[in-house]
Amino acid sequence: MGAAYAIMSNHYHVILHINTDRAKSWSDYEVVERWHQLFNGTVLSQKYLKKESDLSKVELLIFQETIDKWRLRLQADF
Repeated sequence: MGAAYAIMSNHYHVILHINTDRAKSWSDYEVVERWHQLFNGTVLSQKYLKKESDLSKVELLIFQETIDKWRLRLQADF
């Protein structure tokens, strides 16, 4: 696993290695936790992370599409 960087006077460049196999193995909960480390998330994702507050079947069905999208974005290899 390698990474590289270059620090300039007014900006920087970073090259990262993304372990897609590891990202694919994350649970849905881990995907949402990781997304929240970068972004605020949504009302449903906030509710999902509070384990005492279960989502309804309809909410979970709708939110699953979001989780799948976030998983792809978190492992994106640009």
